[in-house]
Amino acid sequence: MRGKTLKLIKAAEAVLAEHNPMTLRQVYYQLVSKHVIDNNRSEYQRLSNALVKARQQGLVPWEYIEDRTRKPRHPAMWSDLAEFLDTVRRSYRRDIWTSQGLYVELWLEKEALSGIFEPITREYGLALVVGRGYNSWTALHDAAKRVMEMDRRAVILYFGDFDPSGEDIARALAEGLEHFDVYPDVVSGVEHG
Repeated sequence: MRGKTLKLIKAAEAVLAEHNPMTLRQVYYQLVSKHVIDNNRSEYQRLSNALVKARQQGLVPWEYIEDRTRKPRHPAMWSDLAEFLDTVRRSYRRDIWTSQGLYVELWLEKEALSGIFEPITREYGLALVVGRGYNSWTALHDAAKRVMEMDRRAVILYFGDFDPSGEDIARALAEGLEHFDVYPDVVSGVEHG
């Protein structure tokens, strides 16, 4: 491998050593934000190729990169009823939001951010919604139904990019929900200036 590729691998490895597993896209955005690479398709492909080589050669552990889109979907099965009951017992978690005056969801513009936010939403029992850009009308309709079922003030925490569409999605989200006569507080994690 050439020096430029090795330098890229070292930068990616530093990111992955601190936070893993990550998707390729998450590593890419980390390196873009650190000004290691430019934000364009050819740099994304270069990173992808470099990380494949690095993992094949043992420079980066395979477990550091995950592919969330191509996971096998196994049906849940147990060897007997006792094993099933044990799973149910370990899975039980009281709904902490039933006694709260608010209903809170966390919405993301990009799937790449979900790995960062998922441990937080899991810990606090928050719904996590990934829009993958502007939200579909189906997603907005489903969100409106959830908010109406809660019958209390709703807050949507939105996190997106610092580009024009990322900044506009929070507005579009609020307007889309207003179509269904639902008016949550949409709090954007996108900062201006």
